[in-house]
Amino acid sequence: MDAEKFLNECEGRIRLVYEAQHQGRGKPEDKARVEGFVHAGVVMKLVSREQIQVLVDKVHLEVFDESRQARDARLERLNTLRTTDPDKYFDEPAINRRR
Repeated sequence: MDAEKFLNECEGRIRLVYEAQHQGRGKPEDKARVEGFVHAGVVMKLVSREQIQVLVDKVHLEVFDESRQARDARLERLNTLRTTDPDKYFDEPAINRRR
């Protein structure tokens, strides 16, 4: 398998994991399988970690419509709000809390 085919396969697998997470049905074992697949490509020198990081960021943005950093910050804010002020947490629309 050449590098381009491997990257395409990685993109498809990453997209499936992110879409499942976005729909609320993500499984840790699916994520672990993709991580193992990607790691194998890095070990075999088909791709670099930097190439994978660019790909992960691209697919995340396409699936979630926000960067990984922005999503992490938003979810962290919601988790903090849930523990510190449950009333404000539930003032947030449910669709925003779910994502």
